[in-house]
Formats: sequence, C-alpha cells, structure tokens
Amino acid sequence: MQRKCSILTTLILVVGVVTVCRIVFEVNQSIKLGQTHTDQIYLKEPWALFKNRCSSPVCTGNASVGNVTWSMVIFVKSSANSFIRREILRRSWASLFRVEEGNITVVFVVGLSGARFTERRLTKESKEHGDILQFNGPDDYRNIALKTLAGMEWASLHLPSTFLYSSMDDDFMVDMLKMTKTINKGFELMRKDSWFEFPIICMFRMGVDEKPVRDENGIFKKWFISESLFKWPVFPRYCHGGMYTTSMRIIDQLLRESWSVDSLYLDDVWITGILRQKIGMPDQMVIKPEETVAVHYSGYTQSPNHNVNAFVDAWQQSIDEMVDSSVCQCFR
Repeated sequence: MQRKCSILTTLILVVGVVTVCRIVFEVNQSIKLGQTHTDQIYLKEPWALFKNRCSSPVCTGNASVGNVTWSMVIFVKSSANSFIRREILRRSWASLFRVEEGNITVVFVVGLSGARFTERRLTKESKEHGDILQFNGPDDYRNIALKTLAGMEWASLHLPSTFLYSSMDDDFMVDMLKMTKTINKGFELMRKDSWFEFPIICMFRMGVDEKPVRDENGIFKKWFISESLFKWPVFPRYCHGGMYTTSMRIIDQLLRESWSVDSLYLDDVWITGILRQKIGMPDQMVIKPEETVAVHYSGYTQSPNHNVNAFVDAWQQSIDEMVDSSVCQCFR
C-alpha cells in the first residue's frame, strides 16, 4: 500500500532550517564480501553498505514495493576534517536512498589527516554513520588523484559489475530526481545507439577542447599543469570532477589502465579523458544531462549564491519537486 508523506521533521543545516518529509529506506545489499585489498590499505570502511540503514522504512509513491532497476554508490571526495560538509550532505540530498527505480548510497572518501583530534573525531563519525572510506594516503588537494583511485579500487573489490559508480566533491548540491532521469537516459542511449557499455555522464560540467592552464601565477594557478606533465594544447573531452557517473564495468577498465599510465593531479582529466581514451571509449560516449544535475557551492562561501542558506533553499526546492515521485529517505 502506498504511503503519503505525513511526518514533517526539521532539518538543520549549520545556519539554515528547512522542513522536509522524513522518509526512510533499507539499502540494497548485493555487495561482494570477503575480498582482500591489493595496493590500497583502508583504515576505515563503509560498514553500513552491508547492513540495513533504517529500521522503519516509510516511502512515498511506489518506492516501498520494489521495482528497482539499478543501484549506484556515490563516492564523495572529502577532506578528513570536513565534518560539517559531510553532515550537510547527510541531512540533505545524501539522505535519499531510493529515487524512482534507483537505489543510491553515498560513501565519503578521505585520506590521513595527520592530526590526532581529527582522526579521533573521524573514528567516532565512522562508527556513527558507517559511510566513511579512509585510505592510508595523503589528504591534500594535490594528491586528489590518489583519493579518487582509492575509491575506485575499493569499489572494484566490493561492488558488483552491475552497479553504477559516481565520483564527486563534497560541496555540491545534487538534484536527485534529475540525476535519476539522466541515468535512465543513459540506459536509453545504450539501447538506441547499440552501445556495449554505459556512457560516462558529466553531471556537473563537460570539458570540450579545454586548454591546460600554463600560467603558474595566474588566477587559475590551482589548475596549473606544466608541459612536462601534459604537452598537448588541449585536453581530451572529459567530465569535470564535481560529479560524473558511469558503470562499474567502465571503472574496472579505467582502474586497470591507471596502473600503466602516469597520473595527473587533475584527476578528472586523467581518468575521464586520458584513461578513457586508452580503453578505447569514444568521445560520443561522454555525455552531459539535458538539465543541470550538480551545482557547485564553492566550499559554502559567504557569497550570495554559494553560502549554506542558498544550499538549503536549493534542497527545499528539490524536495518540493519530488512531491509526486517515488522516493525514500533516511536520516542517520
């Protein structure tokens, strides 16, 4: 029997308040267990993937009666000390575990902070939420490619090949309904264009004929890359690292290729551009949504469009648009 949203709860996001429907969900459990690690050493793993997340599921529409056609894990790159950012996501879009026919789980990937207080607090967070994947490697931005690879390798070890995989940053608002529609569109393109594999979908932004930043002291110096590391005048088509989605079959292929190709700290260019070309995946299979799915909030700065209040407003709008959809939500 379908249940309507009748329970309202207050959602507090650091400095914003929004009222949402409180609905909960039990996570899909077709996970590969008993695997051993290879190159990476994982200090904390997302134990909640293997257990029921919520004890009293309450869902809208038909979400409580099955009809799941795909499952996905979103790996969110986060700094070890970004506790507030992770909590913002847990209390907003990352609380949705079922949207229409998709099962969705969020895992936060962090490195070693080197600070005892941070590590103790991270241990407590992991015990409470069960969504932390910590690898024994650097936590800084310049080594973000290692963090991305840590998530990819863990996914390759533990997730079925039928799963979808997403990689993203921790200061983004995701419209989960639009994301679900975009993923379904990807499956439609596979059938329509006879693609043997699922495409790579740029949920944030697609880079086409973008030029490398060569000015080491300019305003874009954060993305500077020398000719000794990448000599070509333009990057291959790629997905900006804010958020992209593909299949575990593709992730497995990209991961294998990464073992023999020198890495770039621009992990999005390297993985969805250079490595993608190495596995023979054509540009036509790097696609973008018809509507914006992931919006960058730039570290939740105090600018009018990038602060937490703006994020809360966007989440409220997203909830309003899902009122007639089949969704399940869980606050942990």
